[in-house]
Amino acid sequence: MLLHASGVVRNGRLWIFAGYTSAGKTTIARELNGGGVPFAVDRVALLREGLAPQAHPTPFSDPRGEIARCVPAAPEAVVIVEQGDAHAVRRLAPASAAGQLVHHSSWNWQSQAVMSLALETAGWMAERVPVHVMRFSKDEGFWSLLDAITRDSPVAREGEVG
Repeated sequence: MLLHASGVVRNGRLWIFAGYTSAGKTTIARELNGGGVPFAVDRVALLREGLAPQAHPTPFSDPRGEIARCVPAAPEAVVIVEQGDAHAVRRLAPASAAGQLVHHSSWNWQSQAVMSLALETAGWMAERVPVHVMRFSKDEGFWSLLDAITRDSPVAREGEVG
């Protein structure tokens, strides 16, 4: 599954940020990395490797060719980003998460077989990787919000935070 997304490794965790054009994906990867390391800019490949999903930076995702040197990693979460006036985050149920993954992916929808594969892949990923929708403003509070949605946090399982 190829996502229209950027990624950052921060505190040993890979965060994938998907969203519409101008949502803030590249801003997060390049400017808000808060001590993190950019993993991918514009495209991230999510692949099944055994029983676990792995994210791969795409070699065409960074015009300078620097990002593609990152090694594949298990994603902490996929975060669908939206800019807003205040920080808020909510975790999606797997069915909604699968829909968002398909929506923010690159597929050739010309055949029913491809659509079926896309939906099956998105469902598999959504059962294994948490997917959140996050509204954020461009300030330092962004990272504390992100820290609140780690897999170990009760917030990650309870719904909206903000």
